[in-house]
Amino acid sequence: MSDRRTVLVVDDNRLIRTMLTDALCGELDVRCAADGAEALQLLSQMPIDLVLTDLNMPKIDGFELIATLVRERPRLPVVVMTSLPASSVDKAIIPGRVLRILRKPLDLPRVTEYLRSILHEAMGGHIVGVSLASLLQVLHLERKTCTVRVTTGSRAGSLQL
Repeated sequence: MSDRRTVLVVDDNRLIRTMLTDALCGELDVRCAADGAEALQLLSQMPIDLVLTDLNMPKIDGFELIATLVRERPRLPVVVMTSLPASSVDKAIIPGRVLRILRKPLDLPRVTEYLRSILHEAMGGHIVGVSLASLLQVLHLERKTCTVRVTTGSRAGSLQL
């Protein structure tokens, strides 16, 4: 099993899908869909960590895709890329659901860095009520490593496990 994070790029323009795949594929596993219907099919078949979607697409557009994700996968991060005017996008996007709206043409290095930062933040978690011995056993069994930040009152420290 891979520790790489998976990004789903949804855009009806094949050139944009190819450019984003080439830009992101170094550290990320990239899957592509040509419209919202294809994206929903992929989402039902495999784990996806982030969706990067266009809005103006055939079949199921980005607006409907986002609305479906709000209902079915409310914790899945969504980033929008569009060339539509801001006035038509801002009114239709669900506040607080879309992490960011990126304007086309895309600045690929910035998009890549932004997505990596979102996925890095999403890798964090919060554990309460688990003993250190139990955590060490799970890490050993799963052959995983992690950094644990331990806090108690005003004191804090980190453990590399």
